[in-house]
Amino acid sequence: QPVRTELTFDGSIVQQRSLQGDGLPRGVVMPIGDDEYLVFGGAQGDAAGITNAFLARMQGDGQVLWLKFYDSGGWESANRCHVLDDGFLLTGGVQGPDYTSNIMFIRTDASGNQLWKKVYGEIGTVSEGIASLTPLSDGGFFLVGNQSIPQSANTNIILKGINNQGDILWEKTIGAEYEDAALAVI
Repeated sequence: QPVRTELTFDGSIVQQRSLQGDGLPRGVVMPIGDDEYLVFGGAQGDAAGITNAFLARMQGDGQVLWLKFYDSGGWESANRCHVLDDGFLLTGGVQGPDYTSNIMFIRTDASGNQLWKKVYGEIGTVSEGIASLTPLSDGGFFLVGNQSIPQSANTNIILKGINNQGDILWEKTIGAEYEDAALAVI
């Protein structure tokens, strides 16, 4: 259950309270204003164990303002949320039955309604994950991530330019024979 904890500089607890609203799955809690939060992650969507990405907006007293689930037919989870001028961008991954995973973007309006969803790559060929995502002044994004090839110790760095509709404008893979990894954009 998500818990909001306020600490003093020396680590003493000032205030601690549950942020679990009725029916709200466990997830990452992100403050977005005075006593208001986003909660996002992946929640089991059916008896087969399929996981769907979700996004919720709630008040500090635990009242859920809205809760949305997003399904693309795979095991998916959101691990980051970017607050945009007119909504949110969830980023995460979709995992296939062969355990390879691909990058997923879900763009929503300010009420969490899905505007578009993009999954980059083909399940089963390579696994890709986001290391860093930088919003650009034109509404697009610069993505830096990592790519691994199944049955190989080889990992590469991936760079992608993505427009405000989630379309890849360009992409580049950088890597040598062994392990290369990106951590952030500076």
